[in-house]
Amino acid sequence: MTTADNELSTLRTNLRALGVEARRQARWSELLPALSKWLPGSLRIDRVSLGKAARAPQGQAQSPQATAQPSDLTLQIDVSTTMVPASSRLVEIANFMAALAQDPAVAPRFQLKTWEVRPARDRGGDAPSAISIALGEKRS
Repeated sequence: MTTADNELSTLRTNLRALGVEARRQARWSELLPALSKWLPGSLRIDRVSLGKAARAPQGQAQSPQATAQPSDLTLQIDVSTTMVPASSRLVEIANFMAALAQDPAVAPRFQLKTWEVRPARDRGGDAPSAISIALGEKRS
């Protein structure tokens, strides 16, 4: 009887661990349509990835907020666009991030963590600027 109880306990533990991992898995069939739904025509998706967030090396100071609420997974979205003087590209980027963060497929699981606009390297008017958007996993 003790052996059966131990095996049942081990099985329950393994099933709980599988359940946790299943909840962590990205459902790309839900995330990718959300991206394309809100993406303005002026932006081009270069890369979408889901991975563990980079931790600060030991000895480096972290902000209290980063220490208090670490996020294990980060949904990283890299897009590019050409910046045209007097255009509304930055507004389009901001609207995209806001709509994506509120989308029913994204909002329950991720929140906006950081974003960055890197200007074009050369000074040509048609060179694309790179935009990185990172959404961190919410803690429940």
